[in-house]
Amino acid sequence: MILYVNGNDFLVARRHTIINFDGTTSPYDRYSPLQSEITTLISLMATVTRLAGGLCIDFFSSVLTGSVTWEPTFTYVQGKTTMTGISQSSGAMSLYNYRKWEGTRIEVASLATAMGNMAWGSSNQSDHSAEPAMVMKRVMPKAQSLPVGSILYNVTLPYFVVDNFEWIQDPNSYLTSEQYNLLTNYKNAGTHNRDYNPYTVGSGIVGLIPDKKWGPLSGDVTPDPQVVSETRILSYKFIRLPDHGSCEYMLPAGVPPNLGIITFQLSVSTDCFLLAKLTYRAGQAECHNCKMASPAVFQTDAIHLTLLPDSLAAEALAITSFISSQMAISGYAVPVLSGGIQNMAIESLSRAYQAS
Repeated sequence: MILYVNGNDFLVARRHTIINFDGTTSPYDRYSPLQSEITTLISLMATVTRLAGGLCIDFFSSVLTGSVTWEPTFTYVQGKTTMTGISQSSGAMSLYNYRKWEGTRIEVASLATAMGNMAWGSSNQSDHSAEPAMVMKRVMPKAQSLPVGSILYNVTLPYFVVDNFEWIQDPNSYLTSEQYNLLTNYKNAGTHNRDYNPYTVGSGIVGLIPDKKWGPLSGDVTPDPQVVSETRILSYKFIRLPDHGSCEYMLPAGVPPNLGIITFQLSVSTDCFLLAKLTYRAGQAECHNCKMASPAVFQTDAIHLTLLPDSLAAEALAITSFISSQMAISGYAVPVLSGGIQNMAIESLSRAYQAS
């Protein structure tokens, strides 16, 4: 009896149901004795041994009744329905329309921002420590009916990893005139079309400065799957000062000494930038036996993943700057500065890529 009970699972109630991904329920058809039935059986066996008499039997009965410790646990069961219709991108949106029409791009950006807020806005405080790119996440709305802790056999996750981060000591001489114009182009601020420049809003934080223009790529053909591996300039706006304040006195703690600053004066404020050379890789990864960490959010540590090519990796990177600014506006998914300014910049960009 002891061998049977030890390490086994027993139900606390007979009627259990399984929640499927589509919200329907199915009966739990695996038979298992109830805990109350096991305790009753143990007590009955102990009583029988006492009635039988004898020192050895008394000793056996006391061991039988006193050596069982119950602990709460749970077990996984196979779902009754197959999860289908999981797309790798926004449904009913062609890449051609996304690149051509501003309204479609705004819709995608709004969806990506909401996904980012859902993925990190519901996290506990330790998840906001700004340790860069340690966790990869994906929001799957079709799985929102599943209980937290559920496991899917295979989930495709976005993957973003930084290989090198180096502050640029003299940013004013490092940028080309075209890149400087992209960084400081606020001409459409406050209008519907803001060219995806993340700094036209006061809450914009980080951005990868593009070669030619902010926003989506061009063309109407979906590229072949690829791993994006490149070095770009990361621009970090550490503060927007009222009037014409001095950026030098507002540098965040932890930046190297004598680090150069780009100062851009607007009519009623001043934006202060730091630049860094960022070497990174981006694509996708397959998460096997992937666990739901919060409602509809699946995640795993990056160390368990292998970077794979993705058709939309470059497209997602192209709008990370804009998505980062939108997530900053909401304030729900911004990593805390206590992790260090470098970590905060990297993690802000990583979250924006994963949301995109």
